[in-house]
Amino acid sequence: MQVTKGLQRWISASKSAVGMKILRYLPLLLLFALLTAADKPFVSENDHLTMAVLYHQQAPEYAALCYQTYNLATARMQQTVRKKGSAERLAVVMDLDETVLDNSPYEAKCITDNIRYPAQWKEWCMLAKAEAIPGAVEFILQAQKLGVQVIYISNRKEEFREATKNNLQSLGIPVAKDEDLLLRIKENEKESRRKEIAARYEVILLIGDNLNDFSDIFETARGEDRKNRIHDQKKSFGEKYIILPNAIYGDWEQALYTEPKMTPEQQRAARYRGLKRF
Repeated sequence: MQVTKGLQRWISASKSAVGMKILRYLPLLLLFALLTAADKPFVSENDHLTMAVLYHQQAPEYAALCYQTYNLATARMQQTVRKKGSAERLAVVMDLDETVLDNSPYEAKCITDNIRYPAQWKEWCMLAKAEAIPGAVEFILQAQKLGVQVIYISNRKEEFREATKNNLQSLGIPVAKDEDLLLRIKENEKESRRKEIAARYEVILLIGDNLNDFSDIFETARGEDRKNRIHDQKKSFGEKYIILPNAIYGDWEQALYTEPKMTPEQQRAARYRGLKRF
């Protein structure tokens, strides 16, 4: 019994000694933990967007592509007006996001804040501070000068109408009538809105950054079928269809994700599967 009590007192004393040592070095241990954590770089789930957003924002080659696209669009428009002898009842149909308005600051925030659309998209739209895609304003003003009607089809929601109009007007792009700004009410498809415009005007150009901005044959296609339909329509590009570059997002990316509601890890794996290598 005496031995047992002595052993217990020795264990208690040892535990107390160890405890005191731990307490003595606790501040250093905490500091080490903090420094170690600080050394680990932050990696966003949207890190795959970084180079695309940087190209969009920093590469002069991107701006050059946009100017080239709108120079071609201007030449085609002028050619058509000369050929017809008048711009009466002629219209150009344009997408907005990444065609007229640059939303790359929103995409950059998605990377740095580790968020995904639609998080904070409303806040961005309501700011009405998107800058213009290079060449867009000059093209639109040239169309107005020629007397060609410019009509916008966008999948922005109707609740963003006034903010979108304010954004356009701040860039020197007036939108006189609501019927010239067709926003999304229910579905994402644009074909019904294109038909609505075609009933009022002869559409001479369609301008966008997504194949869905041009025809319903692309809206209904998926995967390889979507690629194949490009070959069938190749003569339309540069003529009636004018497309701008957008490596940040679009239906091309969604085509990689073969299952609905994939996790970020599953999407990352799908992107790797989509790579072609030697």
